[in-house]
Amino acid sequence: MSIIARMDHWVDTKEKRYALFCIITLIVGCILLLPYLILAISILNVHQYEDLFALIYDSWFMPYTFVSRMIVSIQSLTTANLKSIFLVIVQSISVFEMITLAAWIVLLTREEMKWIKRMIIVFMIACIPLGIAAFYTGMHSFSVYELIAVLHMVAIGMGAVSVFMLIGMIVMLVGYYFPKYGKALQYHVVEVKEDE
Repeated sequence: MSIIARMDHWVDTKEKRYALFCIITLIVGCILLLPYLILAISILNVHQYEDLFALIYDSWFMPYTFVSRMIVSIQSLTTANLKSIFLVIVQSISVFEMITLAAWIVLLTREEMKWIKRMIIVFMIACIPLGIAAFYTGMHSFSVYELIAVLHMVAIGMGAVSVFMLIGMIVMLVGYYFPKYGKALQYHVVEVKEDE
């Protein structure tokens, strides 16, 4: 059996393609969430002015999170109005994150993802107002210590959401999609050529 034929065996049925797509999407989602968890832990270790600027400018993981890119870009705005903030938000999304988001939208259309879809909606309903309130409070902070206190609250929320989503994705991978893909791999497709 050639290498191409062996590779074709991994994706030669609809079930194999779908399970492999879900596995790749969930693994990429886990990889994208890890920097957010590291960022949350790092923010909780910020206690003074120097720590905050070291975190912003010296951390290796800052370019890997949408939130940190957005905060650094908003921080450099000369005038903050709704249009400029919206443009910063759109410009802060990387191509990799957009592709992953599109894959997640496709993944969430599946019936077995219904409970995850509901949890994401609940998280968004809870997190968007909290994020706006934290942003507003942070922009109107009178001291760095008030800003650090707000960042600690955001970090606790971001860390909790990251851990919860990581656990959910790992459970889906190990408990559902790896076994589903393993079962699909047991079937071998045989090509039948018709005589002309």
